[in-house]
Amino acid sequence: MSSVRSPIRLRGYLVPGYKNRVHVELIGEDGRLLGRHLLYVYTSQRLAYFALEIPFEIKGVSQLARLQVSTEDEAGRTKALSAVRLLLLSSGYEDINPPGDLKERCLLLTPAPGETIHGGVVLVTGYARPLDDLPLILELLGDQGQAIVSRLASLPPAEANGYSPFAVEMPYHVSEPLPVQLVVRQLDGRIGGTMYLYSQEITLAP
Repeated sequence: MSSVRSPIRLRGYLVPGYKNRVHVELIGEDGRLLGRHLLYVYTSQRLAYFALEIPFEIKGVSQLARLQVSTEDEAGRTKALSAVRLLLLSSGYEDINPPGDLKERCLLLTPAPGETIHGGVVLVTGYARPLDDLPLILELLGDQGQAIVSRLASLPPAEANGYSPFAVEMPYHVSEPLPVQLVVRQLDGRIGGTMYLYSQEITLAP
């Protein structure tokens, strides 16, 4: 975990969200919002580079915080989210740790993006590189962000590559085809909220 003074200098690459918008938020250990920024990023490639300075003020010498970057889809649902914990300093020397493994934390084998599922059960299989020992949360969300189905997945010990396999059945009932967002996320065990989120769109059919 890096220790930083104000302003935080954030640099990175991401897949832009709807209308090229990116949300950046800094959340204190008590859940208080310390900073919120909206960026517009553009690229002719898959990934867009972004850079931002995030000023903050804290009471006391230091405070734990979560810095999160997220994008949304056309319906306003969170499409992707990635976060890191930081130790915010009011004074003193910074200690910036190098970035860790930058590979995606969730690799889904099934279902495929855009796939239409029949038969009343979505079988979600894949590999995850968890942040800690909290279970994964899997959800099927409607167009208003409402949870149609929600399941938990506890992960076995990681394999040599750092990933843990998982398989979850998500039963559903629909009378006609219904586009949904399949979400895989993990909560922050120290500060309320989500630490990581991956999603893709599928369609549920009778």
